[in-house]
Amino acid sequence: MIHNLASQKTLNWLNYLTLIVFFCFTSGDLQAEATDNSGKKTVRYLLGHDEVRLPDLYPQHLLQAVIEGCGSGYQLERSEISMLQGRAAMEIAEDPGSLSVVWTMTSSERESLLKPVPIPIYRGLLGFRVLVVRRQDLARFSHIRTIEQLKELRAVQGYDWPDIEILRANALPVDGYGTTSEMYRLLKEGFVDYFPRAVIEVDRELEVLNDDSFAVLPDIALIYPTAGYFFTNHSDIELNTCLTQSMEKMIANGDFMTMFERYFGQSLRRYRYAEMATIVLANPLLETTRPINRKYLDHVATEVYKD
Repeated sequence: MIHNLASQKTLNWLNYLTLIVFFCFTSGDLQAEATDNSGKKTVRYLLGHDEVRLPDLYPQHLLQAVIEGCGSGYQLERSEISMLQGRAAMEIAEDPGSLSVVWTMTSSERESLLKPVPIPIYRGLLGFRVLVVRRQDLARFSHIRTIEQLKELRAVQGYDWPDIEILRANALPVDGYGTTSEMYRLLKEGFVDYFPRAVIEVDRELEVLNDDSFAVLPDIALIYPTAGYFFTNHSDIELNTCLTQSMEKMIANGDFMTMFERYFGQSLRRYRYAEMATIVLANPLLETTRPINRKYLDHVATEVYKD
């Protein structure tokens, strides 16, 4: 009996040693894998929250190209969490581990919260706004040419978009709501009169909606100085510098303009801004931001900047 107990103890001890050896080798392999993974920095970007916002494909593809230009030390990953712009900005500022980069229109508030990559990814054309109305209202808008006339009507914008503050600062009545699809619904149902959309956004959105009740006013637009940037956490200097340098290389070798033309060239040729009545709005949100580098802007965008 004693012999059997001794044999059992010996067997248990050998099994224990075997397990130790197994876990040593296994943990070594796992540690090597973790080291390999940690060698690449994950850059996590926001999943678009609105099915109508398919223009977001452009900044996603641009960011992919920019990250590839940063070299092999980075890997891009899409966040599976959906949130609005304002919340995403707060998320990066408070917890850069959950999100690394967001693209949005700049403002003094956002530049205090986050660090911009100071190259306008939309070439300033977020500030070239055509007006979407109900098709049945085209005649109603046909005489409007001044901001005073527009003040008699009500617009809609995202409640956390900088644009809503720009319209309000220019005394234009505007309601704020959540998603782009919701704003189109409010316009269709007559709760608001018009929906200012960037010239580079509107065609794709209306194509997705596929609703003949909407129309774009052909002869009037709002213009204000602004820029859309990639933003990072202020402390992530390495990522911000890498994104900036990679974008500058894409501009220098022509890849940036090739991608921009592929996405927006047709829309820009459709809207003949030189023949449109333009209402220029002030943008007080830029008062404390860094100056926007005009060499990256489209011609129509530079028209609203003062030397």
